Amino acid sequence: MWDSNLSRLAWAFNWSAPTTGPRRDLIRALADAFKNSHVKFGVYYSLLEWYNPVLHENMTAYVRDYMQVQLKEIITNYEPWVLWSDGDWIANSETWRSK
Repeated sequence: MWDSNLSRLAWAFNWSAPTTGPRRDLIRALADAFKNSHVKFGVYYSLLEWYNPVLHENMTAYVRDYMQVQLKEIITNYEPWVLWSDGDWIANSETWRSK
């Protein structure tokens, strides 16, 4: 959906909307479209990227080096009013670093 610097690390190629498919940053387009409206802008983030090899090799590394960095990218670059997720059922709050 956006051009994350981490996409290049976890995949053999940069798997993102700006480099494949629509060839543009879809989250930026949505954030800009809502900026001057009365509708609040929010972003959904799936905690589990099932095809990411880091998730399956080392869950702690995935959370620390990939997931949390991407969440910070989204919050910093797009400033969503709300951010929500799912997928937390496979690990406890300590693994997710959510306490």
